[in-house]
Amino acid sequence: MHSPRRAIVALGMSTLLLVSGCNGDSDASDEPTKTFTPTVSPSSSAPTSTYTPPEPAKPPKGGWPEDKPANEISAEEVARIWVEVYGRALRTGDASRLRRLSSKSCDLCKQFIDDLRVLHRDGGKVRFKHGSFTAGDLTKVNTDKAPVVTLQLVVSASAGTRTDGAGDKPEPFKAENDEWFFELKPFHGRWRINDVGFVG
Repeated sequence: MHSPRRAIVALGMSTLLLVSGCNGDSDASDEPTKTFTPTVSPSSSAPTSTYTPPEPAKPPKGGWPEDKPANEISAEEVARIWVEVYGRALRTGDASRLRRLSSKSCDLCKQFIDDLRVLHRDGGKVRFKHGSFTAGDLTKVNTDKAPVVTLQLVVSASAGTRTDGAGDKPEPFKAENDEWFFELKPFHGRWRINDVGFVG
């Protein structure tokens, strides 16, 4: 299908995980860069007793757009929604909609959601300077294995800061552009993310 891709801990985790190129300088650029290398930061083994999970987002009247039948919304549109929901989940800690957008067979999606939950449980947070993620150009799409659709999107991430836990110092990360890979498959007649990662 594709050459090996970096795992979800590298996907967009450049904002969730510490970026090795960030040295704490206050003049972190807002210009996109391709030179980051995310590193996995340790998480505590026990949850804090004061953590209260966020209330799940409530769908608008008529439901979420991704809940439309697969013949009424494209796989590309759902991938773009995933990018937007990912950014919101990073800010709020509410991964309920992200979970619904991801298939149960997407192991990397599960890992991403677990990492996000642990970050917020430990009092960590991610703050962006300008929005969060923007899905740009569609660079590739493949429907040869229909109904499965694979596609690639250029995704821009804003600069910002990440705090590992309560009382920790915020660490800056730079803005970046990357190409993200998505595999979507219809489940019960609705598109769901079945795989996701960096193209690499």
